[in-house]
Amino acid sequence: MHLFYAAARATEKYLHIIDMNNPANPSILMTHVFDNTADGMITSVKACSDTIIVALTAADPVAEGHVELFTPYNRADRVFTRIGRIAGEKNHFTTI
Repeated sequence: MHLFYAAARATEKYLHIIDMNNPANPSILMTHVFDNTADGMITSVKACSDTIIVALTAADPVAEGHVELFTPYNRADRVFTRIGRIAGEKNHFTTI
């Protein structure tokens, strides 16, 4: 079982993937850094069986935010792959 924990420091945004197989001794498996300057803060993280969805505001307070889509973390390969980005644009969404 994994826990997703979003954190920020100054302009850096992180998503920690934490191993909760032993709740008495959790450990960070991986940290994904959101380093795009257009990204604002992480506002939500949702996990489905085949997709992890991370919602972010825009760095510009008058711009629309977006969501980033990832495959679930693969412990064997230590991979957390971004598979897409959906950005709001004039009342509809487009995939970038």
